[in-house]
Amino acid sequence: MRHRTSHILSLQSMVNRNCGTRISGNAIKRLEQADAELLFDYAQLVAAARNSIVTIRFLTHRVKDIEQEVSSQVTLRDEFASLLTIMGIGKILASPSCWKWETLTASKRLVTTPPIAGV
Repeated sequence: MRHRTSHILSLQSMVNRNCGTRISGNAIKRLEQADAELLFDYAQLVAAARNSIVTIRFLTHRVKDIEQEVSSQVTLRDEFASLLTIMGIGKILASPSCWKWETLTASKRLVTTPPIAGV
């Protein structure tokens, strides 16, 4: 997810710098490879934009595949449902199985720590 967001922001910045216009993240996600030629005049920029668009599409599909696989294996417990009201937290992240649970024997309390990306 982080790499996909990075590519989206990079392409947004490239459009802003070279065209002097703003483009939303949602508009970036809807771009097709052919749109790169409409955005930029220089071949190098067109090639860079095409590569970014292809990469964003690839990562979007991979994220959806992973989410589908994980969601088939986890269920959201009622006590974690309120997490869904927070922007950016979906069913996968709200699920307790995506969190590392550690029992502290000294204090006899349960502590949660979020998972580390890439681990």
